Amino acid sequence: MGRTTSPRPDPRKRSWPRLVELGNGGVILVLFETPSGFAIFTYDGVDLLRPQAVENIWIDFSDGEMADSAVWLKEFQIFEGKASAINPVTSKLAVGKLEYKHIIEDKLGIACLFEDTVVELMWGLKNCMHHLLPGEKAELSKEDRRHMSQGMKIVLDRYKLEVNEAFIAVTGTVYCCDLRVNIYAESLRAAGRHLKEISNIDPEHWGLVKLAAALVLLCFPRDKLPCDPLKVFSQDEYDKLTTHGHMYEHKLLKGPCRMAFDELVSARQLRNRTLRGLAYLVREARKEYDEALASV
Repeated sequence: MGRTTSPRPDPRKRSWPRLVELGNGGVILVLFETPSGFAIFTYDGVDLLRPQAVENIWIDFSDGEMADSAVWLKEFQIFEGKASAINPVTSKLAVGKLEYKHIIEDKLGIACLFEDTVVELMWGLKNCMHHLLPGEKAELSKEDRRHMSQGMKIVLDRYKLEVNEAFIAVTGTVYCCDLRVNIYAESLRAAGRHLKEISNIDPEHWGLVKLAAALVLLCFPRDKLPCDPLKVFSQDEYDKLTTHGHMYEHKLLKGPCRMAFDELVSARQLRNRTLRGLAYLVREARKEYDEALASV
């Protein structure tokens, strides 16, 4: 899915020195700290140089599907092997803390970026952490969660979009969607362990929706999924999931597996529509504001 942000001026015409400084065609690496370790993403550093970048970055991370087109996971390590994940030859490294910049530049000799736009990028990664890193099981701390995107705050203040009942309703809807998904987390993970034991399929880094879809294929191999299963599973995984069902007798309960999958799909779809709706309202408010300025 492509990005849905409104067209923005090409920063190369006004930020050429900074673009040269980034090197590697502007592609950078991003060191993202999670509760359990570190992840390395690749990211188009040009987006950090765009006019009003601080105000625009958060939109690309308003939901997981949009984040998929903004960053690409290179490696995720839990507590160990962090240094081995950092191997930038020509790429700058964006970091989320000033102390990381000093330590990495002093000890490893790797040039780092830490500025307001990078802070916004880190907010976006935190917002979509579990979608981008399904292997991360821990939750963000209250300290990490309490920070609001500065870009979103600027836009809300500029267009006088108050945190009113409608905004609270949107937030509540998103929270309820996440709650609906997390209710099934423990039972789905427990059922998923059978995949490794019986079919030699490792679901450790799968998200809950993908895991639930796998269980549905085992229980109802002739049923159609909402999307092409071969875009979700490898051919080998799909073949096993659609032929190994008889091996899971007395291991899985068909009814609850189907109910959990339907509930998760419904919750994710509602969550994504809600967040896209919020991003749309902000873009429309910005458009009206710009048109009002132009008419003055």
